[in-house]
Amino acid sequence: MENERYIAHAELIRSATAILWNIQVKIEDRKSAEELWPFLWEKQEERLTIEEIAEQKKQRELQKKWMDKNM
Repeated sequence: MENERYIAHAELIRSATAILWNIQVKIEDRKSAEELWPFLWEKQEERLTIEEIAEQKKQRELQKKWMDKNM
């Protein structure tokens, strides 16, 4: 339920951003919302849940802290 709400808000923001972008650029430079701002969970080769994305971010931060401390 929470994920669906988050995704709906993200889609709305992305659509509005694409509209504003496309107003400002030449016709040949216009892009769809998906081209302009792809979301991680939309990748065909790797469909991740929001929780998995958060976990990956947490792991990267932990790795960076360890590297900073030990290298």
